[in-house]
Amino acid sequence: MFNRGVFCRHIDYESTLCQSCAEHSVIEIMNTSYLSEFLTLALLHLMVLVGPGANFTLIAKNSLTLPPRFGFLTAFGIALGTGVYVIFALFGLDILFELIHSVAIFSAIKLLGAGYLVYIGVRSCRTQKSSGSETNAFEGAITNAEAVYTGLFSQLSNPKAILFFISLFTQVVSVNTPFVIKMGYGLWMFTVTFVWFSLVVYLLSFMGVRHRLRHYLNDISVAFGVVLILLGVLLASWVSFPQG
Repeated sequence: MFNRGVFCRHIDYESTLCQSCAEHSVIEIMNTSYLSEFLTLALLHLMVLVGPGANFTLIAKNSLTLPPRFGFLTAFGIALGTGVYVIFALFGLDILFELIHSVAIFSAIKLLGAGYLVYIGVRSCRTQKSSGSETNAFEGAITNAEAVYTGLFSQLSNPKAILFFISLFTQVVSVNTPFVIKMGYGLWMFTVTFVWFSLVVYLLSFMGVRHRLRHYLNDISVAFGVVLILLGVLLASWVSFPQG
């Protein structure tokens, strides 16, 4: 004898099962898409991050010529700069576009960054090791707040960073990517930036490098100062002034 109730329940169960499978497939596709997007973003960011540049030079200088905490604070400042660019990319991408499309503004940012690198370089060349133990070398040359600010401003005044984050959030990250996922990307880049530069600080400060070079800290400070000045001059040479 045909039991209509059992048959209907069976149909409802199969329908629910199929709907659940379909939803699960969509979630898997979305997760795969976001995973691919994240891996591309993470790889590009890491490649740019570990490359030599003003930030790396600044971290190396502070790690070798100052107590370790100043190196970590500088690393935190650079990571904060990364966070600021991520916030602009999420909430004010039009502002970043305005910066690069305006020759005058973008040139001003380049000159500001170049001037700051030259300023840090000159200050580094003029700094002399204080008397006392190795731990207190250059102790009075910089404050905790200045260490953070130096890293932050070094990152924010880097015109290549502006171009990188614009490219990242327009070419790699889809406009359909949920906001919370984009926030996760930003948190990842902030964390990786801080961890990478903190690792550099650790290797230079605690792995015997600083101890072996303790008698040459003045020379090292001058050498890094010269490199920063040259980077500043190079950046200034790329400035394009508006015509007319």
